[in-house]
Amino acid sequence: MSVTGLCTFRLGGILLGLPVSEVQEIVRSSHITPVPLAPPLVKGLVNLRGQVMPAIDLRWRLGIERGNREPGIHVILAHGNELISLPVDSIDDVMNLSDDRRLPPPETLNRPLRESCGAAWDISDELLLELDPAKLLRGRDSESSE
Repeated sequence: MSVTGLCTFRLGGILLGLPVSEVQEIVRSSHITPVPLAPPLVKGLVNLRGQVMPAIDLRWRLGIERGNREPGIHVILAHGNELISLPVDSIDDVMNLSDDRRLPPPETLNRPLRESCGAAWDISDELLLELDPAKLLRGRDSESSE
């Protein structure tokens, strides 16, 4: 039986995860510099030890309500040869899940969230939604071309 490793985090109370293989690191309190005229998906730029990368507004992308405070934790996604900062509310655990617990994303999710999910996972007391980095970035690319 195959096992999938996910780095899990919360955004707006929702438990989300990304494949461990695509997460470079977790960083606390990175300042986000706004970019004038950027599409709404781009929250700004983050400078991580001299490397500048876009910060994606996951709340906007996934249709999740705005929080009361700015996230101080960033998941640094390494997708292809690009680094992207994903500000999140909190970090949970790294989970290794057997594929027999994998489910399709529920139809009841809002459309942006459902279209960004690669799978849902049945864990003891809640549902973990696995984000598909390619789908997240495809949304970014189509937004920036409008």
